[in-house]
Amino acid sequence: MNRLLAFLILLTVQASGETPFRLSLASEPASLSTLEQKSSSGAYLIDQIHAPLLRWQDGKIAPGLGQCHAKNPQVLQCEINSKARWSNGEPILARQLRDTYLAFLDTTHPGIRADLLLGIQGASDLLNGKAAPSSFGFRLQQKKPRAFSLQLVQPLDEFEFNLSNPLLAPLWNPQDRHPDPLQLITSGPYVVNQWQSGKKIGLVANKYYVSQNPGDRPPLEMSVITEDTVAMALYQKAELDFLRHLPTLYIPQWKDSPQFHKVPQFRFDFFAFGPALDALPDLRRALSESLAYSELQQMFWAEPRPGCPGFAEKLYAPPICSHTDTADAKKLLANIPAEKRPNLRFVYSKAGGDDHERTAQWLQDQWHKVLGLEVSLQALENKTFLHEIATNTPPVFRRGISPDRPTCLAVLENFSLSGGENAFHVPEPELEKKITALKKTQSAQQRQKLCHDALALLISHDHIVATGPMYFSILVQAEWTGWRLNNLNQLDLSDLRRTAISH
Repeated sequence: MNRLLAFLILLTVQASGETPFRLSLASEPASLSTLEQKSSSGAYLIDQIHAPLLRWQDGKIAPGLGQCHAKNPQVLQCEINSKARWSNGEPILARQLRDTYLAFLDTTHPGIRADLLLGIQGASDLLNGKAAPSSFGFRLQQKKPRAFSLQLVQPLDEFEFNLSNPLLAPLWNPQDRHPDPLQLITSGPYVVNQWQSGKKIGLVANKYYVSQNPGDRPPLEMSVITEDTVAMALYQKAELDFLRHLPTLYIPQWKDSPQFHKVPQFRFDFFAFGPALDALPDLRRALSESLAYSELQQMFWAEPRPGCPGFAEKLYAPPICSHTDTADAKKLLANIPAEKRPNLRFVYSKAGGDDHERTAQWLQDQWHKVLGLEVSLQALENKTFLHEIATNTPPVFRRGISPDRPTCLAVLENFSLSGGENAFHVPEPELEKKITALKKTQSAQQRQKLCHDALALLISHDHIVATGPMYFSILVQAEWTGWRLNNLNQLDLSDLRRTAISH
């Protein structure tokens, strides 16, 4: 009898321990090597298998696989946790992190986000084939295989944020750009144990990962689901435990549920006016002033209203926002001869789902109702959309920037002429000067002023209309706790646990 009871208890424990936490990905990553990552669509998977040196958590830099401190303004002294191990049980060493960084900077086949390392001395020359690895400012300590120092190009300011990016996690074999998922040795809290391409990915706990919850971490099941409405239907049938995007139409239904969570995001979303409107400042102003921002706020349960930058005001105070003035908008439009008004086409990405479509239809209606303008709408697949705004920028389009660090500079770099992804062509010579000065200053007060002045050139001169602070509305089945989603949309499931719920 005792043996039978023990067997039944064992079965119960195993069953409860094997209940997976189910969530979805917008698309499947092309590779699990961080050197090949650019899109954020598979980021939640990358977050679970690759652990960075530091972590961005609760609004501050925290230890990750290791920790760092500033030896002086241009030198970071770092050390990997003595308990940090790969999923095969071997210790994670500083030389392995250095080899990963050098792979990013390989001039023949650089990592897609090699730019994250350009703050280290010698990185730029390595990337351009002008220097040998020995010149790289990543210095190993011979007597401490987990310790190293980083020599920085300029005084420490924003570089620590890069070290908290999962893309800069150490790799077991940096030379393997497309590793077999089922053979991948990981540094993060999970390892892959199932891969059905285009459908489902299974993960189990990396028992060697250092965490508050090392033994009870449940398995994960990630399904590739491209449509928000499909994911919503699966969540309602309890076939998903984590809904990464609750469409705004459903917020009234769920906002009082314990399953509903609003997670603030450090993003910069906006409507942009392309080069076709550069010579028509009155038209840009008319389009901006004709929008009823309070109405848009009610549609999307926004806090506060759209028209203002989507990040903390303390970074750019005093406030700067677009405003509604329909009378002035009509006067401005009346001064523009009909033959000088270009055909207006509003382009947006299908990746935004139903919310982007609703916004586009609302804009079309606003500009017709207030100004009598006909605006055509065009929804494009995300890759096509990005190519379109870079090569044939439409008159009006919606754009969202997801910075990889929570700073004003991380946003404004996207508008720089020297930026790798500049597709905005904003005709404001002073803007480039402000961004350059922002990169160099160490004064918090000066950073705030430069940020404000640069945003003023974009918003007050009507090159863009900011859509305001962004919150991710998500649903999580109530029995799951210990998950963390930070304001850079990095998902931490290292302390995930399932608890019983009384009914």
